[in-house]
Amino acid sequence: MKSNLIKNESATAVINVVVEDESWKEAQKKGFEKAKSKLKLHGFRDGKKIPDELARPHINQADVFNEGINVILPKVYESILTEHKITPIMQPEIKLVKVDENALELEFTIALYPEVTLGEYKNINVELEKVSVSKEEVEAALNKIVRDNATLKTSDKPAKMGDTVVFDFVGYIDRKPFDGGSAENYSLELGSNQFIPGFEEQLVGVKEGEEKEINVTFPKQYVKELAGKDAIFKCTIHEVKEKILPELNDEFVKTLNIEGVETVDALKASEEKKIHESKEANAKANQYNKLVDTIVENAKVEMSEKTIESEIKAMKSDIENRVKQNGLTLEQYLEITNQSEKQLEDTLRNDAVKNLKAFVVLAKIAEVENLSVSDKDLDDELEKLGKNYNMSLDQVKKALESQLANFRSNLQNKRIQEFLTANNLGNTPKVEENK
Repeated sequence: MKSNLIKNESATAVINVVVEDESWKEAQKKGFEKAKSKLKLHGFRDGKKIPDELARPHINQADVFNEGINVILPKVYESILTEHKITPIMQPEIKLVKVDENALELEFTIALYPEVTLGEYKNINVELEKVSVSKEEVEAALNKIVRDNATLKTSDKPAKMGDTVVFDFVGYIDRKPFDGGSAENYSLELGSNQFIPGFEEQLVGVKEGEEKEINVTFPKQYVKELAGKDAIFKCTIHEVKEKILPELNDEFVKTLNIEGVETVDALKASEEKKIHESKEANAKANQYNKLVDTIVENAKVEMSEKTIESEIKAMKSDIENRVKQNGLTLEQYLEITNQSEKQLEDTLRNDAVKNLKAFVVLAKIAEVENLSVSDKDLDDELEKLGKNYNMSLDQVKKALESQLANFRSNLQNKRIQEFLTANNLGNTPKVEENK
């Protein structure tokens, strides 16, 4: 086998390979056997048992070559990676240049793992933002707990904001019902903004057994079929439910079954602590993200266009899957978000470049600072996890078999974060007194 590195630039290698030794003939033999195994001839239940001389007239030589290439390709690819000492970041593009019984010529276009030259990544001063909790935030948290524990009671009074209305509705545009515009026994809390602007306000005042026509205009930034159009919803009211809020007192607090919290004052202290911890966690996350941004800016990264395009494609596919789960197409999503496909791809390109650069720069730091996770490190962490569930190491490995790569990656990311945070100058939290 002969291989020739044609070019190695823009983090992309193009390698020409000619296989003309005994290995190609052996691959063709295996290719013939695979093609023969798929053959069906009268009198033979198993294609493998057909004599070669009988099978040969029925087998296309192109099929033999294709099967032979599939056989030899992994070995050829591994060989050129070793010979030219290159590390790919994704699967290569492979072009068939020439093939006959004597030789196979292939051209590999390989996106290389980006070249990273680290800049300064220690002693960078990113301050930890100040954290404070106001009385208003604590009151809001307490009010939410009260609302979340409210009960609904059927009311014969006209519906008001905050009440729940149970009703049937059918939507019409140009006097014709439209898809997705109807439901039965729908429960809607007035003021929750679940429906388009103007809908919920017009249900204020309805009572059980009434019928109500609601006139609305769909927003301009909506799905194409409905955007900007006038609609009429014919509603039949089944029930109006009034929200009954519990009184915030010690007896109510006890019903929440929060460990160590049995009084209103204790609940306030508990909610204040939770808000503080949440803000502190967000502050640390923001600090780390700014730190990584700075480290990435300080580094030089040479990345192939193919790598970027592959990441964009994956990100776009992820968006399509998510909007599909919400019953939308990508086109409808673009209409609602008021952007063109090109604008979306421009945004994805920026995000893809940023994400890829951060990934390879942090990986380089892990390599330089020896922060990688060995098999023993992984086993130690899995063993700790197993003790929490009374499971052996082998049992944990079996249970997490499909997730071990992610587990290892998360463990390494944790080590990198701990290292960078410890080597950052702005780690002392500045906490304001509660107001």
